[in-house]
Amino acid sequence: MNGVNVSLVFHEISAPLAATVSSVLAAPMVFIPMRIFSYLSLVASVALAVAAIALICAALTMQEWANPYDHIGQPALLQLQNVPRSVGIIVFCFAGHPCFPVVHECMKEQKGWRSSVYLTFFLAFLYYGGLGVFGYLVFGQDLQDSVTKNLDSLPQARLFRHISALAFVVKIQ
Repeated sequence: MNGVNVSLVFHEISAPLAATVSSVLAAPMVFIPMRIFSYLSLVASVALAVAAIALICAALTMQEWANPYDHIGQPALLQLQNVPRSVGIIVFCFAGHPCFPVVHECMKEQKGWRSSVYLTFFLAFLYYGGLGVFGYLVFGQDLQDSVTKNLDSLPQARLFRHISALAFVVKIQ
């Protein structure tokens, strides 16, 4: 998704090239000490909030939203052909499991581990689920795999599109 967001802001850069450069830049982050990495995590969390606000502001510039419940006879929210893709996206969103042992060992107070994991997974579920439902309510059947791609078709929301795409780039990096 990073390649998509970079190419939305800088049209002369292709999505595959942006994804490759992003991967090369992200690889050295494996060697960053955990304390510094925790501050980068805070920056990523702020970037997520900025991206969500920009997406909402961009949606508010639209004359009208899609009405996904307009399809008589078709289930609007559950389409079985999309279940495998949806499960893959959900699993990807919560793919931080390899980091858990290191984070657990670096905690000063390990007693709070269980509650912190529950809270962060719940907040991630609310964020990703809420943003997905919001995107579906705004764009309906035309919702693309990255909601920022949909913003490319809104000329009146150019500033919000750039802010959202850049915030997602910062978050993923």
